[in-house]
Amino acid sequence: MICETSKKFIVKKGNIDTVQTMKQKKYNIVQYIAYFPPHHWWLEKNAESFWEHRVKHNFWNVINIVSSIWLENYMLNNDDIILWKKNNPIWFKNKWFTVLVVPSIEIITNYPIPKFWKRDFWEIITLWLSFKPDIIHTHTRFFIFTFIGGIIAKLKWIKRLHTEYWSGYVDTWNIFFNVLSKIYDRTIWGFFVFNFCTYRVSVSNACKNFMKKFIMHQHTIHTIYRNISLWTAYQNINKNATNELIQFNWKIIIWYIGRLIKRKNVDNLIKAYYRLTDTIKNQVQLVIVGDGHELKSLKLMDSDKKVMFTWGVSFEESIMLQSKFDIHVHTSSIWWWLANTLLQAMELGCLIIATPYEGADEVIQNYKNGILLKDDSVLSLQEWLEEWLQSLDKKEVRSQQNKTIIAKKFNRTTTIQSYYDIIQQ
Repeated sequence: MICETSKKFIVKKGNIDTVQTMKQKKYNIVQYIAYFPPHHWWLEKNAESFWEHRVKHNFWNVINIVSSIWLENYMLNNDDIILWKKNNPIWFKNKWFTVLVVPSIEIITNYPIPKFWKRDFWEIITLWLSFKPDIIHTHTRFFIFTFIGGIIAKLKWIKRLHTEYWSGYVDTWNIFFNVLSKIYDRTIWGFFVFNFCTYRVSVSNACKNFMKKFIMHQHTIHTIYRNISLWTAYQNINKNATNELIQFNWKIIIWYIGRLIKRKNVDNLIKAYYRLTDTIKNQVQLVIVGDGHELKSLKLMDSDKKVMFTWGVSFEESIMLQSKFDIHVHTSSIWWWLANTLLQAMELGCLIIATPYEGADEVIQNYKNGILLKDDSVLSLQEWLEEWLQSLDKKEVRSQQNKTIIAKKFNRTTTIQSYYDIIQQ
């Protein structure tokens, strides 16, 4: 069912805010996503905040179909309505969402698989097949939930919108999984997900170029940058430095924040740090924020115990930490999406050193609002760390430039309207 609603938009024209009113159709959306908060990856936070804003402003009704991973310990809010079965939530509803929880298991880490063999799964299948959405929205090609959403869209003749976040093939510590995932991408997952949907959205041009490898015909791929809104997290920030950081409050803080996996290239950052002169190393502190398969090997590389490792932190804690950064280093090799952590660092006023991968070259211009490296090598990282450490006086100017870029390219109203315009086509 589609109904119409009037919506007022505040549009910036110079220093004047003008209000525009336009009639909008209100769509019913079913979103298939592998995880949903309290799971703490950035994709889930993005899905939650983006859709919450859409519903809050009367654009859409949204039902999320998600795995049960992490939701077994879902903490009730006062305004939640929840249905329980055997001490686990089957679905819950707050003032913004209805969330249908599918019994799932992680046979492979961070890859939830529905429990097809359980009666509970088929009971929930019956419930979700009763939904009559106008649009099915899937995220990230390789999750089984995306494939299921694609199959249901085809069987029920429902339009499907797919948003892709990755700009490369899966590359983990396990060679077998890497080969298997590439075969899947080329024969089933990527081919089916990208070709048999109505609308295709990439979150960066790097991601768009990767999607083109799979698409048979001249299908349109729309690039829509995600919105970055740190206001809610700002309200929860403890403005005082943590106890761990107090000991370094006289030093220049160089940071990496993100997942500790092979393609994030953090090992080269540690090698570059160790190649700095002793004089420089005594003036700076390298801090690694995150968790992942590479954590143990990275700690072994830190032979002199000069690097601070914080392990994984919550979204709010990560914002608090980033607000203390002097220099943020985006180390990634080709693989992932345009990193939220890079965009957050720009919003929070850090000096930026970035490899040109994962879409970083779409937001960083060399010497204008940061340093854009020619590659991800140790030598490049070392050279520009030394250069940027002499340029801290430019931090305020670069900060204002980056905040302007974030406000222009990554604002919520533009993102939501872009999605709406695509669906209207």
